[in-house]
Amino acid sequence: MKKFTNGVIYGHKDANEILVDKGVIKGIGKELGPADEVIDLGGKLVIAPYVDPHLHLDYVYTLSELGEEGAGSGTLYEAIEMWPKFKEKLTVDSVKKLALKGIKDEVSQGVQYIRAQTDVTDPNFTALKAMLEFREELKDIVEIQVVAFPQNGMYTYKGGRDLVEEALKMGADVVGGYS
Repeated sequence: MKKFTNGVIYGHKDANEILVDKGVIKGIGKELGPADEVIDLGGKLVIAPYVDPHLHLDYVYTLSELGEEGAGSGTLYEAIEMWPKFKEKLTVDSVKKLALKGIKDEVSQGVQYIRAQTDVTDPNFTALKAMLEFREELKDIVEIQVVAFPQNGMYTYKGGRDLVEEALKMGADVVGGYS
């Protein structure tokens, strides 16, 4: 059991201690009793973790890692047009390597929940397999919700709907998209 003391706890005006057991908050208040370890926060602010509700972990850092300069125009539309050519080269390991870099960036800034928009218009489900593995492997560090995202379109891409359905069967949490 750990006790964090002398903190300014957002939303708990009269509290200055947090009691944690095996990573789970057991109490917030004052004079919470003894603990195996006491950590003095020195008056620092304690807030809830951040949430990133829309992150493409399968795309993160891909252009630079693949030796490309990126979209010459600097527009999202050009990057989206370039993506199909790059996803053909991806492997589960290459996606995981770059996604881990992105996840570490997020966690280092206080993000604890990520909604990972994952392209499922790859019939091999390369990125989806990587994200499903990470969801389990990193569950003690960050919560990842895997979104089956039909980048090329659910209805405009031949077989898109079937790919989305298969992604859900494989373990994607929800379906996402844009209009």
